[in-house]
Amino acid sequence: MRIRPERTPAAARASVVRTAARVLVLAAIMSAPVPPFAQVVRPPAGQTLDRSFEVALASRIDRPCIAVRANGAAVLIARAPLDAAVAARPARWRTEAEREALIRGDRAKLLLERARGGPDHAGCASVDARSIGDAGHLVVEWLEAGRAAVVADGAVAADRAITIRYVGNAPAPHVGRGDIRFLRGEPRREFLRVEWWAS
Repeated sequence: MRIRPERTPAAARASVVRTAARVLVLAAIMSAPVPPFAQVVRPPAGQTLDRSFEVALASRIDRPCIAVRANGAAVLIARAPLDAAVAARPARWRTEAEREALIRGDRAKLLLERARGGPDHAGCASVDARSIGDAGHLVVEWLEAGRAAVVADGAVAADRAITIRYVGNAPAPHVGRGDIRFLRGEPRREFLRVEWWAS
């Protein structure tokens, strides 16, 4: 993520319009209900920080689905919203909402392409988290919203919640990096890490 400069009143009004359009796009792509307590407000990028949030997860994921295999656990994501994101991908963009729909569609397409194998006994096509590249940011979005499930290797039931930890190190202006870490189990242990920002 990039740090955006302060906006003028006109730019702020334009931002409101873009935000409204973005909400409509997200509503079409991510149509299943999301528990309000599962929402996470991501802290600002480009700063030195270490913040953690507890996030309630989905207890059930519609089939067919994608299982993103991480360290000792899998992140389960329904395939239907991924297909919807690909279908909503514009050929070119003119607005911020269209730009974000294009990025989300590209990431969803990449994730689906990486999970080409047939479904396993649980009805999910598996993909190694290390192979999904930029699509990892889409997995982050699903986890932040509580729309994914996390199942430990060998477990029958999904985790009720995970911890999302935002870590940034900015030793100087425009210098540093940050990542988003996902922890589960008792005691909490990291099972997935995705690069957040770098400068």
